[in-house]
Amino acid sequence: MDESEESQTDDEASEGAATDEEALISSDEMEALLEGVESGELAASEGLQAGEAVAVDLVTQSLGKVRLPALSRANDRYSQVLRSTLYDLVQKPTEVSFISLDNVKLGDFLDKQLTPTAFGIFNFTQLAGMGMMALGPQLLFCIVSTFFGGEGQQERDDSKVEFSATETRVAQSFIRQALRDLEHAWREMVAVKAVFTGFESNPAMALITDKSDSIIVSNFRADIEGVGGGDFCLALPKAMLEPIIDELSAESRADQPTESPEWQRALRQQMLEVKTETRAVLAKVPTSVRKVARLRVGDVIPIDNPSNVTLTLEGVPFRHASFGESQGKAAVRLGKVCSEEAQAQKTLEDAMRAGASDRKNVQIK
Repeated sequence: MDESEESQTDDEASEGAATDEEALISSDEMEALLEGVESGELAASEGLQAGEAVAVDLVTQSLGKVRLPALSRANDRYSQVLRSTLYDLVQKPTEVSFISLDNVKLGDFLDKQLTPTAFGIFNFTQLAGMGMMALGPQLLFCIVSTFFGGEGQQERDDSKVEFSATETRVAQSFIRQALRDLEHAWREMVAVKAVFTGFESNPAMALITDKSDSIIVSNFRADIEGVGGGDFCLALPKAMLEPIIDELSAESRADQPTESPEWQRALRQQMLEVKTETRAVLAKVPTSVRKVARLRVGDVIPIDNPSNVTLTLEGVPFRHASFGESQGKAAVRLGKVCSEEAQAQKTLEDAMRAGASDRKNVQIK
């Protein structure tokens, strides 16, 4: 064997040794395990049989902390706005802070809530589904106590399972204002309109979706100086947020889609200047190809009096009209909008009023 062959053999041996070192177990250990299984000293696991199904909960695996940068920034703004709202309510210095953003099942979330808890149910007019704001009983107790001039020093009765009428009114008042603040805080991310729809104090009744569905929970902490405070949160079904998930996930403001009023006005104005073809069909005469082939210059085709015609815009029925004469020229007088295009015409007129309010007359060519 020459020197080159010996060198190649040494390299292969070293590679094999390196492979054994990188393996989870060495070849000697593998042989020992096989011998132990064959001799019966070691019990072999039966494992999964062919065709056997294993249940995997994909929802549970995805639960926990969630990362939605734009929503987190909106929650920081929300806490600042709520600070002023809470101060106006209790007339004491307050501190509101955003704590965390979690992805949990609704059933697990409700199981952890105390009875009673102030649940404000609401919806977003732009999104499908229901959301809720959960105001902890300790925080509500501090707000009510301070609102009526107390110092919040007395202990809350934990045996109570219902809020008093006064506590309910104060809770609803705070939640309604908090929802208006939510619209303001979300404005830079996505425009929403929150509508308060109901109030519950029993966690078992605060079902905004199925208990097994995932919800995104924004957790906050509010403290009133010299009184105390508590926790509250905003819970929104994950399915409800799917249409705007890109906006919620934007890393920075530059990544968020923005609307430019100047661009919209320019686009609307350009759309109004688009040239279109308008036709008024005076008559339709059914005939055959044979008769058309026989037509000669000077032939007369009898038609009915075209008193009523249909005006078409790019081939689409637009308006009913009456045929006549104006200032010595053939003309049509516009009538009602064609019923099948009434909605389209209304949309067009709305756009024209918004984009060209200064134009008093519209000339149809």
